Amino acid sequence: ESYHFDALRQKRVNNFAYRDLKKLLGALPKNAKTFNNVASPFRMALEYGFRAKILKEALHDEIVSRKNPKPQPDPFKLDEAEHLLSKFKSDVARDYYEFAMFSGLRPSEQITLQWSRVDLRSGKVLVDQALTRGQVKGTKTGAAREVELTSRAIAVLERQRTRSQLQGQHVFLNEEGLPLTSTDSPLDSWWKPAMKLSGVRYRDARQTRHTFATVCLMAGITPAWAARQLGHSVEMFFRVYSRWIDGADKGAEHRKLDAYLSGATGAENGTKTGTEPPK
Repeated sequence: ESYHFDALRQKRVNNFAYRDLKKLLGALPKNAKTFNNVASPFRMALEYGFRAKILKEALHDEIVSRKNPKPQPDPFKLDEAEHLLSKFKSDVARDYYEFAMFSGLRPSEQITLQWSRVDLRSGKVLVDQALTRGQVKGTKTGAAREVELTSRAIAVLERQRTRSQLQGQHVFLNEEGLPLTSTDSPLDSWWKPAMKLSGVRYRDARQTRHTFATVCLMAGITPAWAARQLGHSVEMFFRVYSRWIDGADKGAEHRKLDAYLSGATGAENGTKTGTEPPK
């Protein structure tokens, strides 16, 4: 159904040849992720055509997925986040991104958050759906999770009650009081202008989630709790945020080790270390 195949719709499959394939591939987007999203199902169709004796050539072997290195987290420091939040021109926009910064929800999860999933008494929200390509589906991992909200996130929801709770299902609405239909709308209307005004080095709005994760680590939160909030496995959390985990102890673990080694060395030499040397 992709528009990338519009030029081929009138061509008979058994007439599709190597030259046609190369022309098609050359016209696909250069972005690796987009290219793979389009080319992968096409490769499966071509393989079926070859094995079913409809195509004469194994054209599917000519489609090679492009490497798509995942960008590393580039979070905001806490003072940068606070400064950025002060640059949003409306309370609606500022609250939307303040919740993103201090809840850790994915943009696709936040945009479809409904009041029926919010429990302000316990300070928790149930995250069980996301808006992807205009359709409400399950979360990225396919699993629902219960998120314990920070005081900052709870304060946002308290303010949202007067704006949206009586309007309908959705917690977050646009400036006209209507549900947001894509993550592009707040990005273009709110995020980009505020980033420009702030003077802070530009990052994509997805960094709000990374900001929450790294703020948790700097606050001394255990990685297991932070991973559960974000909907990660602990293994994935360690893999993505290992750099910040290493720096979060501010040298405390290193000092513990030095103290232990100093004590052990002193004991072996019979010097006074606060404990009697072994006899």
